[in-house]
Amino acid sequence: MTGSRGVSATAAGVLIVVLAALVLLRGLGATPAATGSSTPGAAVGTTPSASPIASAPTVPTAAAPATLRGQWANPKYGYIVVLPEPYHVSARLTREFASQHPAARDAFTVLTPAEEDAASQGEDCEVGCRALNHAAVVLIYTDAGSMTPRQWHQAGNTPGSPGTLTDLTIGGRPALKIEPSGKYEVMYVVADGKGRMFHLAYELFHIANPPAGASRDKLDQIIASFRFI
Repeated sequence: MTGSRGVSATAAGVLIVVLAALVLLRGLGATPAATGSSTPGAAVGTTPSASPIASAPTVPTAAAPATLRGQWANPKYGYIVVLPEPYHVSARLTREFASQHPAARDAFTVLTPAEEDAASQGEDCEVGCRALNHAAVVLIYTDAGSMTPRQWHQAGNTPGSPGTLTDLTIGGRPALKIEPSGKYEVMYVVADGKGRMFHLAYELFHIANPPAGASRDKLDQIIASFRFI
């Protein structure tokens, strides 16, 4: 009996040791809950999805302003006109003056330089010459101050102009039409609001035929296209 009790006690001790080992092994194999740091706003244990990048708004490219065929600009005195073919700026008749009254003159003609030279021989184009037949001119005065076109006329700044006076608008600005006006068939007076006065005019030689390509309709088109810039 004594031997049996010894064996039983030994077996019980072994069982206790085995059970204790199993408990220990289970404790070592336990996996703790994930507690790692997370991205704010993202769920723990998940990978935050990449936020979509908003596409930048498309800025439309500004279209270049359309340039009319035949458009001619005088940046110094701030105006543009559109010249119907075959009109072009005259190198011979366009000039700057030493005074402010007028300060400059732009002229537009259908004649070639050689034709202008021939039509100016022996004549004073400051008074009148064949080169001015069916030519448009823009005279620029820089001493107008705040005068209106009618005040400018009444002050005697449109000499030889006994024609009919008509108030109208050119290029969005008040203007005065004088028809006829001294040596010109018609003259328009318009101020730019910056102390300058412009005379827009043309001369027709009724005793001579117009040059090829010239016409009164085209001269009227030039004046009607006048705009300040």
